[in-house]
Amino acid sequence: MSTQLLDVLSWTAVFMVLLSLISSSFFYKRWFGLLGALCFVLYAWELSLTPLLAASSIFFIGFAWHLFRLYTVQVKEYFQRFPIDPDNTYLRLFLEFYKDELKQIYASYSIPHGDDVICFFILRNMIPAGVFIASEMEPQVLYVHVDFAIPQHRDYKIAKFMYEQQADFFLEQGYTSLWTISKQMKHTSYLNKMGFKARSIEGRVYYVKDLVGTHGAAAAEELSEVPAGENADVMPVSQDAEMPGKVAGQQDKAQ
Repeated sequence: MSTQLLDVLSWTAVFMVLLSLISSSFFYKRWFGLLGALCFVLYAWELSLTPLLAASSIFFIGFAWHLFRLYTVQVKEYFQRFPIDPDNTYLRLFLEFYKDELKQIYASYSIPHGDDVICFFILRNMIPAGVFIASEMEPQVLYVHVDFAIPQHRDYKIAKFMYEQQADFFLEQGYTSLWTISKQMKHTSYLNKMGFKARSIEGRVYYVKDLVGTHGAAAAEELSEVPAGENADVMPVSQDAEMPGKVAGQQDKAQ
């Protein structure tokens, strides 16, 4: 192997290990670590560096084993919806701690108040791993103000629990659809994976997830779905955009 190729291999290994160290996702930590260890194995093999080869091989086997278990072994996890009052001190501390990241997703979010507010933490193995805040937009329609998971738990398991396993909870509350707005492409991608569809109303793009086959009440009559070919080019509307119905009024009160 040429000297140039060895240099590229060594720097790639260092870069992969660095990504493994700074990544907040356990899943990506293992993948970056595996690739870094593999590069070090090849590097040490070519230069006959026995100690480095032995250490890198051990790390490679360890990362490979963890990934194998991750993909093949179904570990039973505990998920629970934990209702909480919008004025709860811990909730406010939680939102304050993650405020910078929340502002990237929701430009001007606020905590709604009233009897029609649904607010809960999602517990994962008894850890508050995510928070969900929504309020009634109009009869049968729930507007999602905040849907947020902490960095260590962004593997879509919380979202699947909330939007799939907990769909009956929303239906029991009388809501047949969930609405929200996205201003960040990464958040838009997440919404698409969770089954939200881009739809336009009065010239603005909303993301809507129908919990049943038909859309709720009067909202259905006003909606027109964004053509599939145009969806990729539509820049998600800012959260500062005017929201119809109760939501706009709640936002004003919350300010």
